[in-house]
Amino acid sequence: MIGEIREGMRVRFARDRVFRMAVVGAGLLAIVLLLFMRAMARELNHDEHQFIAPGALLLRAGLLPYRDYPLFHMPDLVFIFAAIFATTSHLLLAARCFNTLCAALLLLSVFAVAGRRFRVLQEARLMVAFGFVLLLSVNPFFRFTAGRAWNHDLPVLASVAGFVALLHAGKADRGWLWIGAGGALLGIAVGTRLSFAPLVAPFALVTLFFPARGLRRISCLTIFSFGLAVAMLPSALLFLSAPSQFLFGNFTYNGTIHSLYRQEIAPGELSSLRRLAFPLQQLLKSPSDLALAAGFVFFGLRPWWRAGWRKIADHREAVALVLLLPFLFLGSWAPAVSYRQYYYPFVPFLLLGNIYGIAREGRWQTRTTWLMAAVFFASLLEALPDLPYTRTILHPSEWPVITVHGKGAEIREFLPQGRVLTLAPIFPLEANLGIYKELATGPFAWRTAALVDKKTQTAVGLLDPDDLDHFLQSSPPDGILTGFEHHQFELPLVTYARNHGYLPRHLKDRGNLWLPKK
Repeated sequence: MIGEIREGMRVRFARDRVFRMAVVGAGLLAIVLLLFMRAMARELNHDEHQFIAPGALLLRAGLLPYRDYPLFHMPDLVFIFAAIFATTSHLLLAARCFNTLCAALLLLSVFAVAGRRFRVLQEARLMVAFGFVLLLSVNPFFRFTAGRAWNHDLPVLASVAGFVALLHAGKADRGWLWIGAGGALLGIAVGTRLSFAPLVAPFALVTLFFPARGLRRISCLTIFSFGLAVAMLPSALLFLSAPSQFLFGNFTYNGTIHSLYRQEIAPGELSSLRRLAFPLQQLLKSPSDLALAAGFVFFGLRPWWRAGWRKIADHREAVALVLLLPFLFLGSWAPAVSYRQYYYPFVPFLLLGNIYGIAREGRWQTRTTWLMAAVFFASLLEALPDLPYTRTILHPSEWPVITVHGKGAEIREFLPQGRVLTLAPIFPLEANLGIYKELATGPFAWRTAALVDKKTQTAVGLLDPDDLDHFLQSSPPDGILTGFEHHQFELPLVTYARNHGYLPRHLKDRGNLWLPKK
């Protein structure tokens, strides 16, 4: 009976185009829905403060990053989040929804690329494309990074889309339009996260090596550069408004200052060799990512090597990826400290390499199906340790995006208006209260300020914990929020509160709100 039903479904799937589209559409919808639920259910990460607070400051007070307060990343998300926050007071929810949308669009981009590349399979191409989407959705790097209010989802989406656009330009009738779009998308990626800046070189080389139909190489490069420049205008304008602060936030801090801080708390542990070993360690811990890299070499590069250099134009995708990956590694490796999410951009590009290579074989083989199934189940096994961390996924009322806003409402009951001194600015901002702009990055500027000389502190807007009393003389806080960062970092805030007669109000579950004596 079951066999007959299965055979009937297979026959219907092969013959009924509408049924095929409905099944695949339902599968894609289920993946996106699960992605959304998981993103909303993840615990608040302290890195998210530095991306949400600037958008709120721009919207509510008209304050610009760099010029008015320190920011240690490129600025595009500041403007995007400010526009989104104009529609809602649920800041964390809105920011995560935007990043989840970017992650979902990345999945759909992979689906579109695979569907187009495997069009010779006719009715089976939708299922093949869906299989690649499934592989990306369960990938450990994707699961760890996607949907958080960080600056990773947008630049990964933009860089992948820009890469695909440049490759398509060589075959399109309006290639100049695709080249301009590729440059603009890369500009968005760089304007969101500086680690994507090295990709300018391989993207430019692709436009030169594989010019669009009817265009000269110099024309292609000019169009690409124009698109890149237009997309980088927000960053350029902020640089012109405060050049030294911009350079400090994007280069000096992320290089020298961050490295000095890490050496101070963990001396000798962060050599270049350890940073080089970090991605290898991450790869060796993940069988599914090892398989992804091996598949890229076997399916994507092996046919090119066999064909030889003379047929390089027939393997433009493989050549372009070989050009791109070293620069992608350079951007991921450059930060003074390595974190897992920095190497996430490799995943979609390696997956594209597998798609291009397998599609070039001209037919789908049974071995490929088994290999994809093995990688999928390996990814599922790697996901098992994460299950306890998403225990609230089926309970929306317990999602951190809801409870964080609820914490803001609780704070507002004690403090209806005023400014809050805290290293966790999301909470008072969710309550529509003010914060000190010098602490818009949460703990990051605070814990490294002492490594900078006083002149630079004043120039870039850093607040040294040793200067807290003097800083607050003219503008004492209406409340002080603690209990959300390491005790070592919050100790100056607690000391100030006690020395100036503030009394703690214990918040539900976690946190203390210190208020002045009445």
